[in-house]
Amino acid sequence: MHRALPIVAFALSLAASPGECGEAVVADPDAQVEYSGTLSILTKFGMQQLAPYFVGVAKEYEKRHPGVKIELIQESDESIKGKTRTLVAANALPDIYFSWPGSWGRNFVRSHRAVDLSRLLGPETAWGKTLAPAAVRAFEYNGRFYGIPLSRTTTAWPNPRRNATSRPSNAWAGTCTAGGLVS
Repeated sequence: MHRALPIVAFALSLAASPGECGEAVVADPDAQVEYSGTLSILTKFGMQQLAPYFVGVAKEYEKRHPGVKIELIQESDESIKGKTRTLVAANALPDIYFSWPGSWGRNFVRSHRAVDLSRLLGPETAWGKTLAPAAVRAFEYNGRFYGIPLSRTTTAWPNPRRNATSRPSNAWAGTCTAGGLVS
């Protein structure tokens, strides 16, 4: 029997644009969430059976939050790295994007293109305790946690640069279960 992880809401409050100050952005679980605007999400499941799952999750999220539009960018497993490189070069990463652990993910952390999610999914948090410890640790860099584990090899990463400029209130919310978005 498949046991889904509980849906957990999170909000990121950005006090300053990381593009301007060059500092890491830390997620604030107590931030006020403004459910409006467009949330762009890059997945690596566009050519797989999971593509309809993400479409369904996006529609459900939009239904629950009528002021939010989800823009899904669904790439194949083979094309996503090239697409991601192009988006990084253009400084146009979406709000949430998929990545892998190791040096690929570390590059996003070092360049301040990933949000520090430690207060949301660190091992001692309520959400972190629902996740496999090895999955959470796979996206740990310098003692901080940056990715939302979707499997042992992929994760969703919130983009602080995109969120700092795309939300008038400098806050946004998303959704994530074991394999999708966050509510």
